[in-house]
Amino acid sequence: MSLRNSNTSFGKMTIALHWIMAILIIGVIFAGFYMGTLEKGDFKSQVVGLHKSTGFLILLIVLFRWYWTLSSEKVAPLASWSKADTAVAHATKWLLMVMMLVMPLSGWFMSMSKGYTIDFYWLFELPILIEKSETLHEICEEIHEIGALVITAIAAVHILAALKHHLMDKDDTINRMLGR
Repeated sequence: MSLRNSNTSFGKMTIALHWIMAILIIGVIFAGFYMGTLEKGDFKSQVVGLHKSTGFLILLIVLFRWYWTLSSEKVAPLASWSKADTAVAHATKWLLMVMMLVMPLSGWFMSMSKGYTIDFYWLFELPILIEKSETLHEICEEIHEIGALVITAIAAVHILAALKHHLMDKDDTINRMLGR
């Protein structure tokens, strides 16, 4: 298997980016919903810090992923896929790609507009690039909260579609993303 995609298969880099992002996104989604249930204190601060750090890590990786996706050969859909399958797959992929930008950016701007820094895994602080703004904070918070529901729904559709292809259609959709 090559590092790069071919017309018939995903390359090692595309597969690695897919699974790394899947794990990170599922983690920040769970952390985001979980931290909303926690009382103020050290533990909540640590969970929030990990959530923010991982969100920024996702932003860095997704910027590379956008470059990689746009510069890579497009893998053809399986012959067994209908036009509807292909359209839904493309729409879901690009909605996820957009949301992978919207979520960390809205979270970062939400923090900055409140005057909070992001301590990236306790290694260094990200700079505050904007002035405090309660209005901007509320807008970013709303985008982030709605976005969490949207990305969760899109990810669920993506996972269910992959399972449908594997279990019902018995095609190679999942196998291709596993590098088989």
